[in-house]
Amino acid sequence: LQAMQKKAKTESISNVHFTGPQTPDQLREWTSKAWLGLNLLEKESGNYYYSLANKFFDYMAYGIPSLSMDFPEYRRINEKHEFSVLLQNLNPSGIAGAIQSLLDDEEKYQSLSQNALSAFSELNWEKEFERVKGSLMDQSW
Repeated sequence: LQAMQKKAKTESISNVHFTGPQTPDQLREWTSKAWLGLNLLEKESGNYYYSLANKFFDYMAYGIPSLSMDFPEYRRINEKHEFSVLLQNLNPSGIAGAIQSLLDDEEKYQSLSQNALSAFSELNWEKEFERVKGSLMDQSW
């Protein structure tokens, strides 16, 4: 955190705010005000590569398009619901280009936002609980 704060100060970046740790309620408030979600992860970690971050679903729940890595699970969900722009790597110019393309194309941004809300009606804990519960009920113990 200190290194990022120092870099922002050194480069006179004034529109970035470092909040430090946040409570879940504070995170929900920040997320509800966001224009774009960032789900940027290193592919070298198998744990990241084959999992889904909670923030991916948080952005979805608020109808916020996101930038996510083109990892298998994000790709699988996005192929059906398309609410995230998938990135091949963490190249800064690629990230900036993806953000700029959403700034330039309001129709695309709105489509991703609506798709996120639609996806959340299907991909949420309540629906998942019912699916798991049904699966457990089908088990013969």
